[in-house]
Amino acid sequence: MESEWPIKGQQVIESGLEEFKVLLSNSGWSTVEDKQGVLTTSQTYERTFYTKSIADVNAFPDTIINFFSDPANIKLWNPKVYNQQVLLESGNLKLIKFQIKHKWPIEDREFLYVSKTFTMPEGPVYLIEKSIDLPSIPVAKKHIRGFYHCGYLFEPKDEEMTRVTLISGINPMGSVPSAIKNKIAKKWVDRLKIAKEKFDKKE
Repeated sequence: MESEWPIKGQQVIESGLEEFKVLLSNSGWSTVEDKQGVLTTSQTYERTFYTKSIADVNAFPDTIINFFSDPANIKLWNPKVYNQQVLLESGNLKLIKFQIKHKWPIEDREFLYVSKTFTMPEGPVYLIEKSIDLPSIPVAKKHIRGFYHCGYLFEPKDEEMTRVTLISGINPMGSVPSAIKNKIAKKWVDRLKIAKEKFDKKE
């Protein structure tokens, strides 16, 4: 596994970055809500439901990136997450896994993905996370492996202020009622609200 994953992981993360840029430029986003300083819109792209949230956060990009990229913080916006861990690292590329507990009769979910930060010469910083399929890491018993794709754009503004654009798509796969799918999607939207509340309290 140690020799196979970095090459495939780099390919997956680069495709995730390009797809994120396409989603950024897409039209057709429908407004979901505009509250607590966070504007949220949504659309379906390649059979996956995506949400886009935008907010100005009172912190430097590196500080916000550290907050979002720490697997331990996933439980802040989804308390049903467990067993979240960084499995392997290769430079700036990480292989991460987490699982989500569901009530019967819905089976528990598992997500395996790669994560990487891209700092562009012109200034913006991207944090990309995307599901990866590695035969050497089988799905845990009584779990279904879902699809996860998330991208962040961090644009520095005045002083410590950073404009954060978060686009997140999560497909639990298998048979899941639409109401549960929407609930899962909303929890991932909440992460930007939580970050904004956390860092804006400094004032």
